[in-house]
Order: sequence, then structure tokens, then C-alpha cells
Amino acid sequence: MSGSRSKSIVLWTLVTIALVTLSAPTIVVLGASFTGGNIIIFPPDGLSLRWYARISQASDLRNAFLRTLQVATVCTIVAIPVGTLAGIALAKYAVRFEKTIQIYLLLPFTIPLIGSG
Repeated sequence: MSGSRSKSIVLWTLVTIALVTLSAPTIVVLGASFTGGNIIIFPPDGLSLRWYARISQASDLRNAFLRTLQVATVCTIVAIPVGTLAGIALAKYAVRFEKTIQIYLLLPFTIPLIGSG
């Protein structure tokens, strides 16, 4: 029993270390985005939303963001029914090339992991 508990403690320790290591750069950049000055110093001189105001005034970025939302909405509207029907078909019926179809449908889950790795 203690062997299983020690394995669990080691596993959760490694998971925590991995999450902190992967999240730390994002947290630092997010914290730095609220600084009032032009350079990053710690502790910051003051808190400001200046950088967020500048990015909201950039029309190119705003247009790109809105276009991204439009594409994401269309993809979601198409993907939910198609994925649901494909999942039902693969679960209920003996489909030819079932494993190939499953791999194809699961690719979006694995490719972002490969890219971020």
C-alpha cells in the first residue's frame, strides 16, 4: 500500500513541476504586460493598461481577431454535428477502415502537442 502511495506522490510532484515549468513564462509575460514603463523591471514602477490600450487601437490586429472569431465560429458549427455523427457511426456500426478514421478524427488533438513540443 505504501508503494502505491509513494508512486502517487512522486507522480503528482512531477505533474506539478511540469505545470509550473510550462506556465511560468506565460505568467511572467502576463505580469510584465501591466507595467507602466517601456522596459520590464521588478518590482514594477506602477501598474498600467497602456499596452492593452495600444493593442486595442491597432486596427489590423482588431480585424485579424474578428476574422479569427468568425472562422472559429464556422468551424465549431460544422465540427460539432460532424464529429458527433462520426462518433455515433464508429461506436454503433462496423465501419470499414474504422481505425484509420479514428486516427484521422483524433489528429487535431495530437498535432498541437507536436507543435508545442
